[in-house]
Amino acid sequence: MCQSQPTMSSEHVGEDMDCCWICLGTDGMLSRPCMCPRSVHPTCLARWQLQQAGRQEERSCRFCNASLPDWKSQLAPSPPAPVDPVMVVSLGGKAVKIRVKPGPEGMAHFRQQVRELFNIPSDVEFECSFKCKAPSGDTIQLEGLASYDAATHCASLMAAQRAAAASRRPPTQPTSAPASVPTPMSTSTAVTQGSATAATSAPAPSSAPVASSAAAFAHHQQQHCQHQQRRIHNSSGGGSSVSSSASTDGGNTVMYGDGLQAEVPQQQSQQYYNTACHQYSNHHQQQLLHTANHFQHHQPTAPTHAPSHALPYQLQQQQYQQPPQYPRQQQQSCHHFHV
Repeated sequence: MCQSQPTMSSEHVGEDMDCCWICLGTDGMLSRPCMCPRSVHPTCLARWQLQQAGRQEERSCRFCNASLPDWKSQLAPSPPAPVDPVMVVSLGGKAVKIRVKPGPEGMAHFRQQVRELFNIPSDVEFECSFKCKAPSGDTIQLEGLASYDAATHCASLMAAQRAAAASRRPPTQPTSAPASVPTPMSTSTAVTQGSATAATSAPAPSSAPVASSAAAFAHHQQQHCQHQQRRIHNSSGGGSSVSSSASTDGGNTVMYGDGLQAEVPQQQSQQYYNTACHQYSNHHQQQLLHTANHFQHHQPTAPTHAPSHALPYQLQQQQYQQPPQYPRQQQQSCHHFHV
C-alpha cells in the first residue's frame, strides 16, 4: 500500500515584515546597530539604554556584546545649555537641594555633599535612586550611583528647556502699589517665583490716654448708642423701682429705670447721670480699669453683644465673687445693664 508523506516546500512564499524589536512598530527608520538580526528604531534603543543607565546594557548589546551608539545624541541631538541642574536629595524625611555637575568629579563632589549634609560616616557606603524626567517627558527612576551621569544629563536637559521657555516668555510688569498703601515685607519665599508670604503683625494696643471716669462712661454709652438701644432690665421680684426716665447728656441718651422711655428736662440730666453711674457700681468700676481694652473691643462692634463682654474671664470671676455695694432693694429694681 502506498502512503503519501507530507513534504516541505523549499520555496519561500514571502518575507516577514521587518519591525522594531522594542515597540514592534514598522513605521519610521529602522536600523541594526549591532550584529543581531533584529531591527530597531534609534530613539527606542536610546530610551531603552537610558532605562539601563549604570549597567552594561547602557553601552553594549546584551546578546552580541557589540558596542551601541551613544543614547544622548539620539534623545537630544543639540547639546544642552551650560546649566547646572539642582537635585533634591531626601533621606529619613529630610530633603536638601544640591546643585550638581556631570562627570566623575561632579559625582565625587555629590557623594561628599550627601555625606556632610546627612552625617553619613566615611566608612559607611550608601546608594541612591534618581527619579527624573527623560527628554521624551516620561518620568523614569534610575537605580544606583552608577546612573549619576544619566540622571544629571536628564536634569541638565530639563533645566535648559525651562531656561529657554523662561527667556521666550514676555516680561511681566510689576503692579505698583498705591502710595498710601505700604507694601508688605516678604518673610519667606517659596521655590516658585513670586510666591512670597507677606508678614502680618498683630494690632498694637491703643496708646490713647485713659480719660476720666465720667468722660469714659459717657464715651462708653455713646459707642453703644451706634448699634443697639441700651436698656436696664428689671428683676421679676417686688420692691420699689426708680422712676422711669431718660436723659440726654452731650448727645448721649442714658436709659435706666424700668425701661420706659419718658423724656426728662435737660437740667436733670446730671442728676440721672450720677444715678446711672451709681447703679452701674462694681461692674462699671472694673471696666474703667480696662478702658483702653474696652474701647478697642467696641471698634467695630457686633450687632448683638453678650452682657459681660469687655472683661477677661479672670476679672469676671472676681467681679461675681465680690458682694454688691448697693442695697438689695435697689439691686432688684435695676438688676443688670445690658449692652
